[in-house]
Amino acid sequence: MQNLVLIGAGKRVKKNIIPSIILNQAFNIKQIISRKSGEKVIISFNGKELNYKTSSLEKLDLSNINYIYIGIKSEEINNVIQYIITKFDTR
Repeated sequence: MQNLVLIGAGKRVKKNIIPSIILNQAFNIKQIISRKSGEKVIISFNGKELNYKTSSLEKLDLSNINYIYIGIKSEEINNVIQYIITKFDTR
């Protein structure tokens, strides 16, 4: 199973992206990044309730992460990518 970080916790991510990732069963969601750190994300899926708690971008942890999914507004993507490139060795 591949480890994944989600950046974004809006309606589309909660209603479509997270359930799709769970259904795929190839990925393990390690962290959800949101502007609202500490927000609870509760996903009901196949009779189970999955609970996540969001973190701020400053607390992004890429150790043992295989993929990053960016699910935010298009005008914010460049700033997030620049932050990641600046903070982490992405090579």
